[in-house]
Amino acid sequence: MDRSVSVEALMEKSKRLFLQEQKEKLYRAIGDLMTYRLYKNQDDVINIGRFFHSLKGTGATLGFQRLAELGTFYEDYIDEKIQQQDFSEKFILNLFQGFSEIYDELKKFYAMYEDKAEKVEGSIDTKEQWNGEKVSNEKAAKKERILLVDDANVIIQMIKTRWTEMGYEVAYADDGEEGLQLSQLLKPDLMIVDLMLPKLDGFEIIRQVKKNPETQNTKIIVLSSKKKEEDILRCFDLGADDYMIKPFSLKELEQRAKRLLYR
Repeated sequence: MDRSVSVEALMEKSKRLFLQEQKEKLYRAIGDLMTYRLYKNQDDVINIGRFFHSLKGTGATLGFQRLAELGTFYEDYIDEKIQQQDFSEKFILNLFQGFSEIYDELKKFYAMYEDKAEKVEGSIDTKEQWNGEKVSNEKAAKKERILLVDDANVIIQMIKTRWTEMGYEVAYADDGEEGLQLSQLLKPDLMIVDLMLPKLDGFEIIRQVKKNPETQNTKIIVLSSKKKEEDILRCFDLGADDYMIKPFSLKELEQRAKRLLYR
């Protein structure tokens, strides 16, 4: 199979999955904002910021530029208001306006894919896949073990599908706590880690993986929309081996991973 065609087909599947996923996340973010309006729990605002952050990085990677622009604008807006501790009624109304703009943009693209909507197939039951019950130690030893930690399901599925075809053993987690637990259980050869994660952020995952004697040799590529110098340097100080900024190229990620695994 031609490699470029395979990546192109995977990108098209990923776009459909992304639109489905963002529609669901948008409804949850609206619910978080309504809950915040009632109870003033700042964690709800942080969850909304994570939605915009994911929209920014994943949207740009898949070519949804307007969605990425909206995600960037409203993530920056939330960061500014958190620093100012300004959560006025105007702040809430502005976020509702942002949700309306995002909904209209999603609706436009969703109509294009609605009749062809499908999910990337082939999820791996990782807790059984690598705990010795389904895969023998002999088989596992023949393949490099990759662990993905990202709360964007479309990113997980896109990388997992492609890399499973290439012969890697791929596991994944969509929150930081599970990602750290799987790193300790599976001792992967390579981890690809986002920074903004539920429950435990990527910085803490890097720190704990690299300080643990059993996982300190695991290679770590950070894959994040964060592009401030202090965030990048902090990751390298904690022991990360490489850093890629979303939007990213799937082929470039493959090459960087091979450089770390086989050098």
